[in-house]
Amino acid sequence: MGLRSDKIEGIQLLRALAASIVAFTHLAFGFANHIGPGLGLARASGHASQVAVALFFIVSGFIMVIASEDLFGTSGASRTFWTKRCVRIFPAYWLASSLLAVIFVILHKPFKINEFFLSLLLIPYPNDQFIGRPIFFLWPGWTLFYEIIFYVLFGIGISRGRNFSIV
Repeated sequence: MGLRSDKIEGIQLLRALAASIVAFTHLAFGFANHIGPGLGLARASGHASQVAVALFFIVSGFIMVIASEDLFGTSGASRTFWTKRCVRIFPAYWLASSLLAVIFVILHKPFKINEFFLSLLLIPYPNDQFIGRPIFFLWPGWTLFYEIIFYVLFGIGISRGRNFSIV
């Protein structure tokens, strides 16, 4: 129990720092690039965000295992886990996507409504250019896309218990 209360706070602080760097960079290069020059940040600062994303996922995976210890191997564990993740992720993503759509409408910038709705469901839409990641209306959606894949796999594993292995 000491790990869950005492030591986890420092790890949560590390995760919060990583998330803050990612959020700031997403705002600068996501929203602001549509209406200005990325809040004046050099593109190189995007590398700090990539490191922060990796750190965030590593720390989050650790915290997820600790926080879900009561679910491992229990009936309905996957459904409980997935429901909590969806409630945590989708409302904020939908709000941010909707705000960007409102900005587009106010600024008379064109966008395709079908791509907007596909993005709300985290379904990538095709694009003429390959940029090495799935395309979404709100560009940070690509990270959520991979996060959801991770959650699906974690949810499957959590229902099997801690000793489950595919190796």
